[in-house]
Formats: sequence, C-alpha cells, structure tokens
Amino acid sequence: MKFTCCQTSDKIKTCQNSSECDQSALTVGPTEEGSRPPRDHPLLELKNVTLTPHIGSATHQARRQTMENLVESILASLSGLPIPNEVLFK
Repeated sequence: MKFTCCQTSDKIKTCQNSSECDQSALTVGPTEEGSRPPRDHPLLELKNVTLTPHIGSATHQARRQTMENLVESILASLSGLPIPNEVLFK
C-alpha cells in the first residue's frame, strides 16, 4: 500500500485511471476548506474515488481517542515517565 500527499487533481485522476490504484478516499477537496468542488470537477467523475469534507475523520470516537491520548501524555509527562507516542524531530 502506498500513500501520497498533496497531489494535484490531474495526478490523482491519472493514477485512478491506471492499474496502480484501486480506490482513493480524499479528505480535502481541491478548493478552499469548507467549500465544495464544482459539479463538473474531474475527480467527481471517477467511480473509485470517495470525497469527504475535511472533517470526515472528526467522529466522536476519534475525538474521544485524541482526548484520551492527550490526558495520558500529560499525566506521563507530569510523572516523569516516557510520553506515549512521542514524536522526536531530528
């Protein structure tokens, strides 16, 4: 499985029409956040593309898990323990 980010609509359409990609789920459309792509946008023609608004991943379960992770990290930090899921940039 290969993930790519920040591709243009033309590149996504080319990939979707080739044998490289079976299905795509895109969370940010090609226009400004909060607006819809035009009805004639090329990505809307593809049967193997699912478009969701940017908030598509903001389910109650995802937000609850985010808060639980935050609390766990704060408590670990205050206790001098290793922070779970810590990301260190080099």
